Amino acid sequence: MFTWLNKQGVKSSNGFIFQGVHRFYYHYCEGDRCMQVDVEPCMDPSGAYSEIVYLDSLRAWKPPFDLEKLNQKRVAEIRRNISEALSFMGVKHSFK
Repeated sequence: MFTWLNKQGVKSSNGFIFQGVHRFYYHYCEGDRCMQVDVEPCMDPSGAYSEIVYLDSLRAWKPPFDLEKLNQKRVAEIRRNISEALSFMGVKHSFK
């Protein structure tokens, strides 16, 4: 379940926050750990707004937690959380 923080951010009952910070990235945070999630705004084939989420940006937390390794299972969980948040926010998206 999600609640809006503002027009560009949501908080999940699963314990994470997904917040639009810039046209080209979001912040994904779990407690003190945050990562920058890079996106590319674009139009889908129907002409509707959509975003491409770059999977390479899901590999590391921002300092001071940047030395923690994220395994594939953890990255898949974060990807799922991001997809659910964007869907709740009404943003069509794909991953690349």
